[in-house]
Amino acid sequence: MGMNITEKILAKAAGYGRVEAGENVWVNVDVLMTHDVCGPPTIGIFKREFGANAKVWDRDKLVIIPDHYIFTEDKHA
Repeated sequence: MGMNITEKILAKAAGYGRVEAGENVWVNVDVLMTHDVCGPPTIGIFKREFGANAKVWDRDKLVIIPDHYIFTEDKHA
């Protein structure tokens, strides 16, 4: 059976000819996005798994979105 669209995208990003559901793959991403709730814990896991001096592969490909903890003191916010 052929791959679905998600499998095709993941296979291409991983440099594989084929991937299947349930398979773990490392992919090259265009942009990595996280938000204010998940960002800090994710950074902690990143440092724990890859070391305290680990760096993001490309700072221009990381976006942190203020989504949940927004400033509401301003009546115009």
